Amino acid sequence: MIPLLLAAQVLVVGPGAGHMTIGAALAAAPAGARIVVRTGVYRERIVVDRRVTLEGEGLPVIDGGGEGTVVTVTADSAVFRGFVVRNVATSFTDDRAAIKVGGADGVRIEENEVRDAFFGIYVAASDGGLIAGNRVLGPFRSTSASGNAIHLWNSRGWTVRDNEVRGHRDGIYLEFGRHTRVTGNRSEANRRYGLHFMFSDSSAYAHNVFRRNGAGVAVMYARQVTMR
Repeated sequence: MIPLLLAAQVLVVGPGAGHMTIGAALAAAPAGARIVVRTGVYRERIVVDRRVTLEGEGLPVIDGGGEGTVVTVTADSAVFRGFVVRNVATSFTDDRAAIKVGGADGVRIEENEVRDAFFGIYVAASDGGLIAGNRVLGPFRSTSASGNAIHLWNSRGWTVRDNEVRGHRDGIYLEFGRHTRVTGNRSEANRRYGLHFMFSDSSAYAHNVFRRNGAGVAVMYARQVTMR
């Protein structure tokens, strides 16, 4: 007889729920759990350090309080979906971001809204992930005081699709990447470039819209790039 697979554990965050903070739920969650966060404002900075699905119900807000990175993902195959993440101050020494993925493969960042952040979504040394359906709305500061809306560094095999990005230095920035697909995005009103490739070979972008940026697309020091 084949044993039945156990359903993933579900933890709930919010008033009257099992946990009052997202951090407390993350500390209690086993790998593979689903954490559902009810609508509200959560003033905390969190680290997703295990394979969980963190999902907002009714677009809950995670407010970073104007300090450093708000959401840090370090676990492979984690999912972060359905939140508003806001309030990350400019720094000239740290790459602060609303959502930062570091050293984690197969991560999915989906259907979030980022507001008033230095960098919006920042990925470093992570492979094979997805950034899809997000709105990253910048503070429209000067070029020197703005980070990029979606920034990938030293990362391979990502798909960046159907995002709306505006009000940053570059809308989408790829540096030292490989095999990345950028499709169906809308990048506008960014200070410098709508899309910027730097040392990022064997990548493709198609069916994107670039409007009212300093320039539309910059492809620098890159080979085998497909543009449609």
